[in-house]
Amino acid sequence: MTAGGHRLAIYNFGLHVGPEGDPRVEGFVSREPANFEAASRASGFVGRSGYRGVPGPRSWGRQVFPRFIEGRGFDSAPSSLSLWADIESLMAFSYNGVHADALKHGRNWNIKPSWPPLVLWWVAEHRVP
Repeated sequence: MTAGGHRLAIYNFGLHVGPEGDPRVEGFVSREPANFEAASRASGFVGRSGYRGVPGPRSWGRQVFPRFIEGRGFDSAPSSLSLWADIESLMAFSYNGVHADALKHGRNWNIKPSWPPLVLWWVAEHRVP
C-alpha cells in the first residue's frame, strides 16, 4: 500500500575501510549481487537506480554523494537509491535474509559513520527520485 499516492525513496551511503579491490571490502562486494537480487524479489520493492556505465538497471540521474565524502580520498562510496511501496516493505527486506546478514558484517567493511547513513523521503506515485 502506498502512503496517500506516494512511495518511499531511500538513499543509503557510507565509506568502505579501503578502496575498490581492497580485500577488506571483498565481503561487501561479493554480497552485492545477492542483495540486489533479493531486493528485486521483495514484496513492496518498486525499483532501484543503476549506475551509469555499469550493467543493470538504468540510472535515474547523476550519482551525487553527500559532502562528508569529499576530502576523504574516495572517488566513490557504497550507496544505493531505491523506491519502495511503504516503510513496512523496506523494513521487512532490510532486516531479514541476505541483507540482514550483510548489515551484521557492515562494521567490518565500512568506516563507523559520524553522519546519518541514509535519507528517506516520500515520492509522488509514478515518479522516480
